Amino acid sequence: MKICCVMGTRPEIIKLTPIVKRAKLMNIDAHVIHSGQHYDHEMSHVFIEEGNVRPDRFLGVKEETHGRQLSEIIKRLEPVLFEEKPDFCVVEGDTNTTLAAALVTAKNNFRVAHVEAGCRCFLKTPEEINRIIVDDVSDVLFAPSEYAIGNLKREGVRGDIRNVGHIFVEIIKNLKERSLIKHDVGIQKPSEYVLVTCHRSENVDTPEVLKNIIDGLTGLDLKVFFPIHPRTKKMLQHYGTLKRKLNSSHNVHIVPPMGHREFLSFLEGASVVITDSGGVQVEASILKVPCVTIRERTEWMETVKAGFNFIVGTNPSAMKSTVKELVDNNYAKVLKHKPSPFKGENASEKMIKILMRS
Repeated sequence: MKICCVMGTRPEIIKLTPIVKRAKLMNIDAHVIHSGQHYDHEMSHVFIEEGNVRPDRFLGVKEETHGRQLSEIIKRLEPVLFEEKPDFCVVEGDTNTTLAAALVTAKNNFRVAHVEAGCRCFLKTPEEINRIIVDDVSDVLFAPSEYAIGNLKREGVRGDIRNVGHIFVEIIKNLKERSLIKHDVGIQKPSEYVLVTCHRSENVDTPEVLKNIIDGLTGLDLKVFFPIHPRTKKMLQHYGTLKRKLNSSHNVHIVPPMGHREFLSFLEGASVVITDSGGVQVEASILKVPCVTIRERTEWMETVKAGFNFIVGTNPSAMKSTVKELVDNNYAKVLKHKPSPFKGENASEKMIKILMRS
């Protein structure tokens, strides 16, 4: 049996790596293809090095417009699929790499397996469009929760739907067992701090929205650690006034992007995490850290319903008041007694076994 795992961005590399390793342990031929969507060291190669799974093919498609990126990935991936003839092409999440790989695989009568199927925010975002199309053409849909299963059943998708849990549960469990999520990291951490990630286009590409977020962060009474995404860094340089305000803040510390293990070490020790990342919302719920999401909707409603995640949009007052309430009430301690909304301790093994039987 042969599978092709197609990845191109930081989250895909992190979440597909254990599936590749599990496949090889179970004597499955796992061919790794990197599209190039994230092509710099900070957002791609560092995660490949941490996971120790090297791509067999690098397509070299750099970030451009949606249409050009999709067409280039399809054009470069198609001959690779015909050469490799996989039993399944495994894709993850909701990126342009995921959509391009799923479309070219399905149209050429190879089978698609979608990791993290069924996630919905019910807004017409680029990511939501990708999720819906990929789920519709997939032959096997690996859902992370019963909530995601419900979404897929309501939509009437035609593939085989399986609840395997979330791969992040397995990843974090394995890192903890190997003592790779550490309290001591390169940057000195205070006893209380807020961790921030912000990179989505709707948050950083519009100066008014980005100003609201910066106003919220600089108005917090706690230390703030902000590992800055290349996209956000670029936009701050473009909007010089906002960059100067952030740099002159007494409480916000801009740091370079972190590797996954270092980031999880900071996340586990945070009083609160503020984020627009879907993956961070999940990781926070697994590590039981209060999460404040600076979006209007989320595809991870499981985390909201379970009391781990609070949606505040980008209003600075809502951001500040929510963080203050969570810290003042020591909500992180309350969460330690709540069950995480996700299972998945053996997610990669379940997925490979399902593919072997399909």
